[in-house]
This record gives sequence, structure tokens and C-alpha cells, in this order.
Amino acid sequence: MNGIIEVALVSLILAIVFFHSAALNWLKTVGKTQIRFAVVILVCVMLGQILNASRTTFPFVRWSMYTEPFENEPIVVCKFEVVLADGSKEKINPTRLFPSLSRNMDQTLGHIFQLRAAGKLNQQQQDILDDLLISIGNRYRESAAIANRTQVVEVHGLLQQVVVTDGVCSIQDTVVAQVRLPGTNKAVQLSSKG
Repeated sequence: MNGIIEVALVSLILAIVFFHSAALNWLKTVGKTQIRFAVVILVCVMLGQILNASRTTFPFVRWSMYTEPFENEPIVVCKFEVVLADGSKEKINPTRLFPSLSRNMDQTLGHIFQLRAAGKLNQQQQDILDDLLISIGNRYRESAAIANRTQVVEVHGLLQQVVVTDGVCSIQDTVVAQVRLPGTNKAVQLSSKG
């Protein structure tokens, strides 16, 4: 029903615009080939909006201001958390610790975390990922004046999977990478906090 209303409203707006005397005068100066081309493009754009099947109609996709989640199609993002000496956990944002990092880092690391979870990283790649986690943990230790940050003992890389089913959102965190920071040999008992 929304598609029909949308088509009617867009058609009404286009009719008002193109039946205005200035638009009609302009159309008389434009060649028939250009008008046909413009009509074909306009129809493709409208079909892309109405059909809402972006994978099929690409590059003519829906242009909604607010998107809707795909039912049963997981959205996967990477997150980081640190484990403190008392076992509590805190979520952290590496781009705040390293302002020069790109905002696209989450997407890149999400892909790396997925490869790690699938066991597709070689030893050198795993070592690089571990070094990254250690760097994040050390920077978190050194940052701002929260006293317990000096007690960071582990850093975890998480894959967070968000799935919408029947309008209900479920979130699942899976630890795919974890490192103990150098100089923290003490065993940690994880608490239920965090």
C-alpha cells in the first residue's frame, strides 16, 4: 500500500513540475532522444525506489532517509573490551584512543575478526592482530585519569552479531581474539560486571 501512495505522490509532484509553462517551454527546446533517455532513467529510479530490492535493481536503489533492518540477515561489527585485575570488563573505542585511525577501521577489523573466528589467519597475521590488541590495551592504560585503567590485564576483540527476527533484535558477542598484556601474569577471575 505504501508503494502505491508513494508512486501517486511522486507522479503528482512530477506532473506539477512538468506541466508548468516554464517546463513545457524548456521541453520544446530539448531533443526527443534526450527526453526519452530522461524518462527511462526516471522510470528506473522510481522502480528502484518502489521495488525495494537493491541487490536486483542496482544502481537504481531505494533512497529512503531511514533504512530498515533486513530480517534474519545478521549485521556483524567488531568491538573491543578490556579486562581489569578485579575481573570486570569495560568496552572501549580504539578510535578514541588513536584519533588518527580511520573510521573504517571497524569494518576492516570486523573482516579480520571474522577470518580469525573461521580459523583462516596464518600465524603471522594472528601475531599482528595480537600486537594490535596489546597496543590498544597499553594505550588504554596510559589514557586519561581513571585510576583502574592501570589495572588492565587483558584485551578482547569481539564480534558482535545483531539479528532482527520478527521485529525483535538480538545481540550476541563472541570473543574471537584475546591477549594478556605484558607484565600481568596474575590469573584473572572474570566477574559478571560489564
